[in-house]
Amino acid sequence: MTGLAKPLEAITQRLDKLQVERVNTPEQLDQVSNLFRDEKVPKPLKLAWHEFKEALTFRELDGRPVVRNTEQSSAFFCLTKIDNNWNNQNLSSIGSNLMTLGILGTFLGLTAGLYGFNMSDTENLKSSISHLIGGMQTSFVTSVLGIFFGVLYNANYRKTLSLVQADFEAFISAIDHKFQRQTSQEIQDEILRETRAQSATLSHLSEDFALSLNNAFENKLVPALDGVNQTLAGIGESTLRNQSQAVDSMVTEFLEKMTASMESGFSALADKLELAVVKAEAFGQSLERSQSSLASMAEKQDNLQVRISTLLEQAEGVLSRSGEFLTQMTEANQELKDVSVGITDSASVISAQLTRLTELSVEFKDSSHNLLESSQAMNEMWERHRFTVQESLASLDNGIKSYTHQTTENLGTSLTNFEDSLTAGVDLFSKASTALADNIGELEDFFQQLHEQIQSYGELARSNGKTDRDSR
Repeated sequence: MTGLAKPLEAITQRLDKLQVERVNTPEQLDQVSNLFRDEKVPKPLKLAWHEFKEALTFRELDGRPVVRNTEQSSAFFCLTKIDNNWNNQNLSSIGSNLMTLGILGTFLGLTAGLYGFNMSDTENLKSSISHLIGGMQTSFVTSVLGIFFGVLYNANYRKTLSLVQADFEAFISAIDHKFQRQTSQEIQDEILRETRAQSATLSHLSEDFALSLNNAFENKLVPALDGVNQTLAGIGESTLRNQSQAVDSMVTEFLEKMTASMESGFSALADKLELAVVKAEAFGQSLERSQSSLASMAEKQDNLQVRISTLLEQAEGVLSRSGEFLTQMTEANQELKDVSVGITDSASVISAQLTRLTELSVEFKDSSHNLLESSQAMNEMWERHRFTVQESLASLDNGIKSYTHQTTENLGTSLTNFEDSLTAGVDLFSKASTALADNIGELEDFFQQLHEQIQSYGELARSNGKTDRDSR
């Protein structure tokens, strides 16, 4: 701790020699900071100065810059905190260590004196007593010297400590003198100034906002509403035109589909007629083949009859050739049987073909009847749907007209209501702005009254303090 005496005294003297009564500017603060940048200043003291410097505030008071201290300097410059190191702790314990050594010397002297003392040896008893008395003398001298020097050191240490504490208090006083403590009155005055500034700002803001809102309604919203009216009118016309085009396209598409359906029906009917003609031609060809087959079989029968006649004539002329005649007769009978079987088969085929021809005729008749009924049904459907389509087009046209008229009326009503709402909103905002300005005025009066009450409380506290001092 004794190492702090000279640095504290030097810094205090240099602070007193500064030509600055109060530190109010950053330049003056730098002058004080330069004092703590000296190498002779202990490091704990420099750290305490940096913490104290961080707690300072800069502001303007009555148009001039001031520096205020928010905490007392003793909260940062603490003697036990700054001078808390190992050497100083040893210095404070030297006095007690000296006393301890003196007491230890007493016991060592007594121990040395008693070490050679022997009661059983009468011849050496005198010398043992002399040795014991010498040890006791040494021990008591050691105790006296230890206690004396311990008391002397403690007295000197306390004196030095008192001097260091006095220097430290002078240093704290010099710091407090250079840096003025911020008072509650200054804080209240600053709050009042900020409140008035905020009130003025809010007042200007409400006035500017009302003016800008009115200008926005007049310069932007009204032209925008006119543009909306024109746009909606154009949208109504374009919607009506688009709906008319949609109806025309729908009718055209319906007619195209109806025409395509009729064309497909007539095409199917033509295909069926063509198939019936092909079947009739095939039946005619089959009939011609049957007729040619019958003609060939009749020709074969005639040839057979000629051969039979020839054979009969040969049989009458050649009776001697009975074996050959019988053989030929057998072959002729066999051929006759074959021809009969062929005739029977041809007759069956012809009968089947006639039956098929009858069925084809019935199918052709049914197809013709169905085709006729389909044509009549398609004509009836067209007549029926033609009137339905005309009625649908008429009702759709009336619906579009009524919808357009109703939409236009609703849109006009909505725009009128919107303009009325905007007008009411503007009036309401004007009233709110007026009420806000009135509230701001009341708030200013309230803060003024609060400031006056605080001043009165300060005067009352000062008068009470003066009364207490007078009574003391």
